[in-house]
Amino acid sequence: MSATRLAALDRAAASGRRILAPFLMSGFPTRERFRALLTAVAPHADALEIGLPHSDPIADGPVLRDAARTAITGGTTLAQTLEDIAAARASGLTLPVFLMSYVQPLTA
Repeated sequence: MSATRLAALDRAAASGRRILAPFLMSGFPTRERFRALLTAVAPHADALEIGLPHSDPIADGPVLRDAARTAITGGTTLAQTLEDIAAARASGLTLPVFLMSYVQPLTA
């Protein structure tokens, strides 16, 4: 992540402004809709948190478990998630993007 993107969050925090970082589950409800949501949400956010779907999310509540299950059933992978973020970047997304994951999806 570029230092410039993180600096924008530091400036917001230093000014006392709260930061909005919406959470989106990668591939939910479909890959196409997820990609559309990335660009639709961005103008209203300071950063984005992207969840990587995992087959056994024991620490997540029912909403995230169901979203992960839907994304996995739709074929979402780490590679697709990174491709989708790269495509959003190529279309002008400049916000910091943070991935939320368990270790298993990152090492598989």
